Amino acid sequence: MFTELLFIVSFVLLLRLFKSMRSRIFIGVLYSFLLVWFVLSVLNYGKYTLQTG
Repeated sequence: MFTELLFIVSFVLLLRLFKSMRSRIFIGVLYSFLLVWFVLSVLNYGKYTLQTG
């Protein structure tokens, strides 16, 4: 819960700080990659099991 809130707040603050379209596109692409990575890591959590030997 805290991670998602921190992610959204930092995204909004960065978009308010940078006014040029190139910077906003770069921030959007970066945050979309981070969001995809976060979702995939949450979905894959718990799929790894310890094998004997």
